[in-house]
Amino acid sequence: MLYVSLFPDRSAQAKAVSPILADLRDLRDLRYLRDLRYLPTRAESEVRLLLQCAEKGQDEQVVAACAKALRSADTKQAGVKKALSEGSKSSQSAIREVVEQLLGK
Repeated sequence: MLYVSLFPDRSAQAKAVSPILADLRDLRDLRYLRDLRYLPTRAESEVRLLLQCAEKGQDEQVVAACAKALRSADTKQAGVKKALSEGSKSSQSAIREVVEQLLGK
């Protein structure tokens, strides 16, 4: 994951990756799907990015990759908790399950 080291500020990383994901017509064409699994989730913006990606995901692999990344969310951060709580309304069951586990619901 070369791009992780390019951004010392995690919010900057999420802002840089977001337009790339938004421009994809079909997330199944994401060549670096395995990298999606390991995106950091320490900031609210990173969690929101993964939630958006999962909602747009038309493929189980994309949703599963987002869910895997969300499992490492830093629930000690208030903003992260807030973003995760919104994930409990996700249309994707894998995302809802991860959110429930993380928030203890």
